[in-house]
Amino acid sequence: YFFFLRIRRPPRSTLFPYTTLFRSKTGAGARACHQFDVFIAFKVRRWRATVARPGWLKRVSSLGVLNRYIFRQLALAFLLLIGVLTGLVWISQIIRLLNLVIERGRTIGQFLDLTGTLVPSIAGMVAPGSLLIASVYVLNRYNTDNELVVMHAGGTSRWKILTPFALMTVLVIGFMIFVNLYAMPAGRRIFREKLIEARTDIIATLVQEGQFVTPERGLTVHIRAKGPGGEMLGLVFRDSRDPQRTVTYLAERARMIDTDDANVLVMFQGTILSRRGSPQALDVVEFEEYSLDLKEFGGPKTATFYKPSAKFLDELLNPDPKDPIFLRNPNKLLAEAHDRISNPLYALAMMLIAFVGMSQARSTRTNPILLILLVVGLGFGLRFAGVAVVNLISATGGFVPLAYLVPVASIAASLSWMVWQSAKTAKKAKPDAGTGAMGTTGASRFLAASPAGPGGVR
Repeated sequence: YFFFLRIRRPPRSTLFPYTTLFRSKTGAGARACHQFDVFIAFKVRRWRATVARPGWLKRVSSLGVLNRYIFRQLALAFLLLIGVLTGLVWISQIIRLLNLVIERGRTIGQFLDLTGTLVPSIAGMVAPGSLLIASVYVLNRYNTDNELVVMHAGGTSRWKILTPFALMTVLVIGFMIFVNLYAMPAGRRIFREKLIEARTDIIATLVQEGQFVTPERGLTVHIRAKGPGGEMLGLVFRDSRDPQRTVTYLAERARMIDTDDANVLVMFQGTILSRRGSPQALDVVEFEEYSLDLKEFGGPKTATFYKPSAKFLDELLNPDPKDPIFLRNPNKLLAEAHDRISNPLYALAMMLIAFVGMSQARSTRTNPILLILLVVGLGFGLRFAGVAVVNLISATGGFVPLAYLVPVASIAASLSWMVWQSAKTAKKAKPDAGTGAMGTTGASRFLAASPAGPGGVR
């Protein structure tokens, strides 16, 4: 069959020898090969339509070339924007934590491992705004390049153009739900635990060369230099927290051993000076190797209480009665819970604001700056209104329905405007008697929207 497929229906001008084989005077061989090919192609198409592709893949494939083109442009713009905005917000958040690297002796890798846990929550926060700006950018570019004019003139409705935007919004909403329900609280918890560990870890304060460090009152640490393999040279470790007893450890070399159970300081070739009571009562002990458990020097361990942003949704809706945040302000947990539930709706509301404002074809002679500023201002104004409602719920404990009413009202208003515009356009575009399918009104609208004008050809 594949041999016949390669040589079927050759042109009459061909010089290949198999032409006479399949193109006799009656053409029976060529017709038989062609009929067999058509039969196999029909069977393959039918198999692909019924067996090879599931239902969801059929719906995705039915989007068409135009909608796939729009979706690809929108997805690229959204990914670029959310990456840039997440990076900017992340940098602004981590500047206040640079003292962990400067004062506590943390490495860049440990610093990035700590602050990287903030990325999911930041990405979920900037996702609606990124979708708004990406939608405005894509639609404005289509207007600038007259692509929207061609789409509308070719019979493509605004609802069909809305399809890839709606599909992208569904993906963004799914991402935000995942972030709000799991990624953000889990990341915030890990960040909180690592931050507490970094600030209370005595090991981080022992690696500063040539400085007398006092991590807490009555405790002084000094090292002359840092040797290879993490060794500390010329260690002085003085503990005078107890007024009745002062202990000083002097060692030529020392090494930190961090385990799951304890932090141990192993000292080599040193002396222990212990004074009890009067200054004359001094005990001197020399050693070749001595191990000191540092868990008592790290400060008292306190219970860790997470902020509302680090709590899961079930913990917000059913808080622990002993939680200090719940005892201090129970409305704060309630506001956080409803903010997480209603937050994904703003992605749809802001996308519809951008689509309603920018999807109408317009002449390239008009300046779109004012329209872009208006659309972006309305989108971010809607989000600021949602933040104000959340603060109102946190302060009063009431007005909970407003957290959902604000985005839902915006969605309903945008869809109602689109329905009204579609009905108005359909009424104007009805074909007149004796004209083509486009009608006199449709043709005049297309010529008016064309940048070359009614008398020119683009």
